[in-house]
Amino acid sequence: MIQGVAGICFLTLFVTSLVVGVRLLILARRTRQISELVLGLSFVLMMGIAYPLMLLARNEELLGVATASVLMVVGSAALNASIFMIFLFTWKVFRPDTGWARALTFGAVPLSVLHVFAVAYLVTARGGIGAALAETSRSGLLVLLLDGVAYTWTAAESWRYYGLLKRRLALGLTDPVLCNRFLLWASTAGVTVFGILANIAFLLADVDVLRTPFAVLVTALTGLAQAALLYLTFLAPARYTDAVRHRATRALRES
Repeated sequence: MIQGVAGICFLTLFVTSLVVGVRLLILARRTRQISELVLGLSFVLMMGIAYPLMLLARNEELLGVATASVLMVVGSAALNASIFMIFLFTWKVFRPDTGWARALTFGAVPLSVLHVFAVAYLVTARGGIGAALAETSRSGLLVLLLDGVAYTWTAAESWRYYGLLKRRLALGLTDPVLCNRFLLWASTAGVTVFGILANIAFLLADVDVLRTPFAVLVTALTGLAQAALLYLTFLAPARYTDAVRHRATRALRES
């Protein structure tokens, strides 16, 4: 039962993320803006390449050791590239002229490269995915930490910017939908951080997140919340945006 619910939740997140990613890439092609480009790439790399390849690589008996190993390394590289895109997005959108933000962004690169080489070494030295699965999972702690830093940063910056826009909104000086979108993105990043912290805790406790019911449920519900927030952030229907504008107009009239 829980596995079935988890599958639906993951599929929902998978489809939503891919749709959002593709739409952002199409938008970036028209606007030539780096923010849409890197955020779209992040979603497509993670959900369209990294996770499918890494899950497929577990079918070592069907694919063969060499093919499964290559898929795992390529999937790990795509995952790390996706995380780097979140760093890049946050730097370019919120702190484009700040030295420490640039350093933080590019400081993640050596750690990402180290993780990819670690995965490549483990699957080669141990003779395949099956023999190295436990060790590659533990090496995933580095990726989770990088992912946690990236999303914590983007959540903090988005909350800060939402606060600035909220004060302007009270004076009628900004678009209420834009203000709400920053709130939604901050919430999306916050939920993502929660999921990352939960997975770090499960990893440190040697809990199998694919087979332990509680871990599966936490991961599934987190993914469903991410999907819902991503949908409202980037694919919100007119009914929702109209409601946001109506609420903002009413608040202005009452103030």
